[in-house]
Order: sequence, then structure tokens, then C-alpha cells
Amino acid sequence: MRLLVLVILLSSYCSSAAIQALCTQGALVKPSLTANRTVPLSIKIVFIGFNQSTINTTYLLWKENIPFRRVNQILTEPKDTGVVFELSYQFVFASPRFEKDLLGFLKKIQTSRKMLNPWFGSETDNVLYDANRLEDWLYEKREMYQGFPVNGYTFFIANLTQLPSVTYEQMARPWLKEPTPHYYDVEYFDLDLEYRIRNREFMTAWGGHHRFWFLDLSAGPSFNTPSDAPLQAVLAALEINISTLYGSSWLTQFLSDYIWESVWNLAVPQFTYAPIYSQKYRIAITVFDNRTKEERDQIPIRKTVRTDLIKKSYSDLVPYSDIEVTVAFQNCSDDQGLSKQLANAYKHSRDPALRYVDLRPLYKYLQTKLDYYVANVSRSEREVTVPVFAFAFSKSYLGYTYKWDVSGKTAAEETFWGLAQEDMAVLALTQASEFDRGAIVTPAQPNKGIGFSQLIIHEVGHMLGLMHPHQYGDVHDFVASAMSYFSHDYNFSRFDKDALGRIHVDKIIMQTSAKITEAKTTAATKLTNFAALSKLDRAEELLTLADREYISMEYVAAFERALEARKLAYEAATDVELYPNAVPFWAMCFLVIGLVAGYTLRKSLEKRLRIRVERTKREDIFKNL
Repeated sequence: MRLLVLVILLSSYCSSAAIQALCTQGALVKPSLTANRTVPLSIKIVFIGFNQSTINTTYLLWKENIPFRRVNQILTEPKDTGVVFELSYQFVFASPRFEKDLLGFLKKIQTSRKMLNPWFGSETDNVLYDANRLEDWLYEKREMYQGFPVNGYTFFIANLTQLPSVTYEQMARPWLKEPTPHYYDVEYFDLDLEYRIRNREFMTAWGGHHRFWFLDLSAGPSFNTPSDAPLQAVLAALEINISTLYGSSWLTQFLSDYIWESVWNLAVPQFTYAPIYSQKYRIAITVFDNRTKEERDQIPIRKTVRTDLIKKSYSDLVPYSDIEVTVAFQNCSDDQGLSKQLANAYKHSRDPALRYVDLRPLYKYLQTKLDYYVANVSRSEREVTVPVFAFAFSKSYLGYTYKWDVSGKTAAEETFWGLAQEDMAVLALTQASEFDRGAIVTPAQPNKGIGFSQLIIHEVGHMLGLMHPHQYGDVHDFVASAMSYFSHDYNFSRFDKDALGRIHVDKIIMQTSAKITEAKTTAATKLTNFAALSKLDRAEELLTLADREYISMEYVAAFERALEARKLAYEAATDVELYPNAVPFWAMCFLVIGLVAGYTLRKSLEKRLRIRVERTKREDIFKNL
């Protein structure tokens, strides 16, 4: 019994993990510190206006039709984020009552407007439905389709030919019979120079304020999605009868392609650059004015940028970080080096009237002068500096050359407004085409134009990691997001916020898990540090809570928990490193053996001594007798 107590007392001075590892393997094995996360995500598909018998949901669930596993990656480099999404699906066919209520609501808000339709290139009588009102209605009526997944997204796929819809004949020969398309419309204004963004009446889908997105396959056709034709026109053109076995398979595949794109574009998007969490993002904007004096007087450059809009959008995107937005204005004529660079960078495109600035040498020049234009550039968790260089030109645009020609096929495609690189964003707008755009459109919008603010928000979004919502399918450009080309929104969609918030939590959790593993491995070779072990236990508890909130898509709360857990894990790791090393196992074994041997020898000597004393006593007794 005393021997057992002695061994237990000795063991308390050495990590039990160390004893177990040494006894079973003879040496410590350091586990891999590469942390990867497998994240479950639910996708709910609500079919509206489809007969359940014409969609083979068993076939739809085949892995070649819809994705079940998505490795999260960085688009600009062959690199994974360490996160893998495991996707599960639920299919719901809307009830007749829900379909009736939806059609009734749409007819109630229906408007008709005869106007130029860019897809047809002529005027059509367009039936329009307010997209934002529809989105609000779908959110309010969520109980009618069993609500939203706790951890995932909902995609509505509708076929509403009860509404005025185009036919194949109308699309093929619109001059014989006037088309009768229906669309979903939004209204956007440039908040710098008040220009009303045109042709935002022609959408076939919408979403982004909540965790769902609505697609009407009977709507359109839209100029913004030339590869997507209305379903009823496609069926007629291909002579497909969806009541047949082949027709059902064809329709199932057709729907699966839209589901695939929806998942990849909105639910689990990739990232343009590796997202970096920082306590503070400093967006440092430098606006170079290269216009004439008359142009500068007509539209003051300071009206083209609003720092309040930029700060608001990013405070909403990353609410757990500080956002600082600074802007500096400079005339190019006052900067001899830059003026010379621009003069040498002007090129002519295939259109003789169009000149562009070759971006590559300009970008290289700005890289070499970065510290001159932006002070204290930082890229750390404490602060990330986001340099933005915006050029105001009279007529020229930015262009990116490749071999002997610029990359585009037409004059419009040869140039662009901006490019986001990992280290900076370079933008350019012109006096006539953007700042004073209202003067060149029909109907005219006098003294209205497009400024830099929305463009800056969009390009900085790329630098923080966000991709376009139409990366894998044009129709998803119909979303309320600053990353959309179509909407001209100043805010980010729910999908954007989730993607960035989720990866920030993922990164912190993976760092923390790795640090806990490292600290425990190190602790296995140390004397027990109860304070450090207590911190590690608390860090693991906080990670469990963070994961619980993560699964509920409460990413801001999950981030705060994970950050607290990481702080404790790093403190514990430091405490462990500073603590004395444990007694080596071989030394402990010798000590235990020595103590046991000493204990045994002592008992043997005591026994011999007692025997000798007893013998002496007996001899004395006999002598006295």
C-alpha cells in the first residue's frame, strides 16, 4: 500500500501524458499541427410552380449533378484555406396555397412599362415586379415553406408562366409578335454624383439581404444573362416534353446546373486573395486628377469620393474590426514623375477614338513609389493598409495589354474601371463617360454622373478576399452586393458577410486548435503547471462555444469567442514554455526503483534487528533462570 502511494505521489510531478507516451512508445511523438476544418452546411431548395412528378429528386442528388463537398480555395493562387464544406440538401415543393399567395402578391405589385429592352434591342411592353418587395414578402412568409435552415441557405427556383411571359416564337421573331416578358426590378443611384443607374428593370432573380435567393426561370430574357433563356422558350426550342422519362431527366439536369452555380457563387464562394483578419483596416485612397482645368471646375474632384459611404460599408462587413478611411487629392501636373509615367503609358486601341493607359508599367511605378504616396504601410493582424489609387482622366481608360494587343475583343472590353491586386487597387474614371455621364445618355440626366465611391468599395472587397457573385454563372449577378457588376450597391450581401466572417472564424479556430495541441505536447515534457492547464481547458470550452455559435451562423459572436480562446491558448503556451522540465522518465524509473529497493532493504534490516533483539531477550531470560 505504501509503495502504491509513493508511485502515485511521484507520478504527480510528471505529466501523465508523458508517462503514457514513454511507456507505450519509448519516446514522444509530436502530432501534426496542421489544423483543418470540415464544415457542415445545409442547402434548402424550394421549387415553386413545378410538378413534383417531373423532377427526379433521386437523380438530382447524384454527386455529378450537385456538389456535396467543396474545398475552399484562393482563386489567385493554388492554395486551400484549410476549410472543406460538407453539403446536405433538402427539397421542398411549394404548396398550392403558397404558390397562389405568391402569384396574388406579384399581381398586386405588378407594373407595366413600355421601354427599350436591351436584350431585344427594341421597345417592349415589360411587366415589372419590385424585387426588394418580393424579397421582403418571401422573408415574412417563411413559415409557409418550413422556414430557413439553422445552418445554411435557401434557394427558390420558380416557374411562373401564369405571369406574362415570353414564348419561343416571340424571342425568335419579335417583329412578328411583340414580346411579353416579365422581370424583377430595382432602382439604384450613384451616391456621389446622383446618376440613376439605367436598365436595372431587367432582372430574372434577386436576393442577398437575407440568407436566400430567388430565381424565376420563366422571367426574361435579360441582357445581363445572355446565356440564360426562359425555361418555356428553351423547352419549345428543343421540343422537350418534361412528362416523358427523358424530359424529366433533362429538366432535373437543367435545375441541377442552377443549383450548382447557386451553391458555388453564393453559399460557399471562393476567395480572390487569402483573407486576412486584422484589428484595423486602413483604406488609404489617393485620387490623382489628370483632367483639364475646365473639367475640374465643372465637376470638383472632391465630390467624386465619399469616405462616409466607404467606412459604413466596411464597418458593416467586418463589425469586429476598426475601419479607417483616408483620402488625399493631387493634381497629376504637380507630380513630375507620375506625369512622365502617364505620358509614356498612353496607347491607342483598335478604336482610333479611344486611348488607354497601359496598366502594367503604371502599376510597377506605383509599387516602387508606394511608401511615398502611402505612409506606414502595414499588413499584420494589428493593422492592414489597403492602398487605393484612383485616376480621373479626361478621356482615357486603363487597359491591360497581352502580347501585341490589349486583352479584350471590342473597344468596350479593352478597358476597365479598376483592378484589385493583392497589394493595391488601381482605378480610373473619365470626365465624359462617368463624371458627366448624364449628358450622354437618353433620356438625359443633366449634371449627373458616376463617382469613385462604389468602385472603391468593390475593388477593396476583392483585396479583402471577396469574389464576384457571378464567378460561376451570370444570373447570380442579380444580388444586392457591392461585389455585383449589376446592382451598383454600396453594401455587401448576406452571402459576402457570411463568407468573410466565416473564414475569419475558421482561421482563428484553426490557429487556436493548433496552439492548444502544441501547448499540450510541450506540457507532456514539463512539470505540471496547473494554471496553464486550466487556461487550456478554458480555451477548449470557448472553442466549443464558438463552434456552437458558428453552426448557428452567428459568426460575429463565434469570432469573439474564438479570439478569446486563442488569447488563452497562447498565454498557456507561454506559461508552459517557462515552466521547469519534468523529471526524465529514465531518471524517475531509477528513483522509483531505488526507493523501492531502499524501502525493501530497510524492512529486511528492521526484521533482522527485531529477530536479534528477540533472541537477545530470550538469552537474557534463560540466563536469569
